[in-house]
Amino acid sequence: MLKSLQGLFLSLLSIAALAKPVLAEEQSTSKVSTVHQTLKLYNGFFPYQSCLLVTINQVLKKPNRVLLLNATVTDVYRGSYQKNNHLSVAVVDNGVTPTSFAFLSSLKNTKQIIAFNITPERDGSFSWLRTVSDTPICNLWIPYAGKGFQSQDIAQIKSLIKDSPTQPVQAKAAFQKLLETKWTTDRINEFCRPETQRNWLISYDNPAVMKPFWDGTLHASKVLELSGKKVNWSARVSKNAPTVYAINVTSPDPNIAGWDLGLTDPSLEQWNADNFLIFRVSKAISQAIFADQCLSHNIQSETKDYYIFSSRTEETLVKDKNGRVTSYQCRLENGKTLTAVLTTDKLQSIDKILIDGKLDPDWNTMYKKSMFNLGKCRDKVLGH
Repeated sequence: MLKSLQGLFLSLLSIAALAKPVLAEEQSTSKVSTVHQTLKLYNGFFPYQSCLLVTINQVLKKPNRVLLLNATVTDVYRGSYQKNNHLSVAVVDNGVTPTSFAFLSSLKNTKQIIAFNITPERDGSFSWLRTVSDTPICNLWIPYAGKGFQSQDIAQIKSLIKDSPTQPVQAKAAFQKLLETKWTTDRINEFCRPETQRNWLISYDNPAVMKPFWDGTLHASKVLELSGKKVNWSARVSKNAPTVYAINVTSPDPNIAGWDLGLTDPSLEQWNADNFLIFRVSKAISQAIFADQCLSHNIQSETKDYYIFSSRTEETLVKDKNGRVTSYQCRLENGKTLTAVLTTDKLQSIDKILIDGKLDPDWNTMYKKSMFNLGKCRDKVLGH
């Protein structure tokens, strides 16, 4: 029964996690600015097999949540395509940017830079996608959708592709360096706190081990800076491009289950402090919900609003006039606004939770019991 419970709620909670932390990154890049800004991208590795300039002609819905995207290739930056080729690719509709029907349809008749990987045959979605197109893709990236791009944006991407290694050993090393740049030791230490820890009842998030497969240790020479924590990563790979990767952290404290830093697609867009804080706060809420649900035997409680947090959108931070972050906000699937008010100290932990501006007893009880519930989950595993 526990196994089925785990599967059900992992599927709910993983939606946001797999959506590239729902994403502060995506939200920051989807807003139209009057002053054009070239995206800040991580250097040293380009995690996509193909990168094209295309005109999107048509987006069609197909069975099994598959979308067929038809486009005309205008220019080729990476990949075995030719100018003026017709491009017809199939991608899973995940319901979130950039692989949602609504989003892709909004780009019809526009010129876009796109990058993607070919879906590996061993991937579970491969058979569905191949019924629609001979080119099943994953990791779709459309960096300048809704913003427009200029010559310097194309030059930046071309330069990044040129400097990106393609041989297995060098590519793996470059990808690890990218992960270390995104997840600095300071950022890992900031994230790894009791309320964000992994639940004892589930294993670490890791992609299925299928060759070829990359793995390694981040900041291996900085154990002291990490206070004894070990940071492991692994990635499923296709043609020297990671299609999904995970990072997890083990703790020297036997009372801590460790931490999952995400099971997600590769991304080039740099995280700033706001992106990271959004990810940390939402992770703490997700872990509290999962711990509560693992121990809940009250059927009525399972229909509470807080179980739809996994489908949240419009994540943002609220700041005061001095630019200090005061709270985290998102829109729940039912249209209500969740506000997590943060403490004013350096820790910026969650102090209380509001729903549509009002203190919500159910949400706050659930969250305040998080550490107690995590302890009960640990007792279950250890037989206490």
